[in-house]
Amino acid sequence: MTREEILNMPAGREMDRIIEKEVYGSDKLPVNYSPSTDLVWAFHTAEDIHAQIVAQGRHEETIVNEDANYLTLTFTGQDWAASFGCIYGDDEWFEPANTHWPLVAHGETAALAICRAALLVVDNA
Repeated sequence: MTREEILNMPAGREMDRIIEKEVYGSDKLPVNYSPSTDLVWAFHTAEDIHAQIVAQGRHEETIVNEDANYLTLTFTGQDWAASFGCIYGDDEWFEPANTHWPLVAHGETAALAICRAALLVVDNA
């Protein structure tokens, strides 16, 4: 998948299937499972993505460490921005929505932004 396809993918069963396959390696979509529309499932996906980042030793690449907040989620006033890891510069924290960091995704809902960011991380592996 291209970055543009990920960033423009709508919430729904197709995105949920892709999350299940790309994040969990499964082709079976559980009943009532919809991380792209259900914030509880989206946060489960975020937890699992963080665990994968740390397990793969990719935390320096994504600016995540085992003790850091694994997900940065911001309401921009227009939409939601999500990224995995905290963004720092000169000892100041920057909102991911205000950066051009490549692993930031936006969505109309928090769940959609989280799922798009998760797919960017998996795609960037």
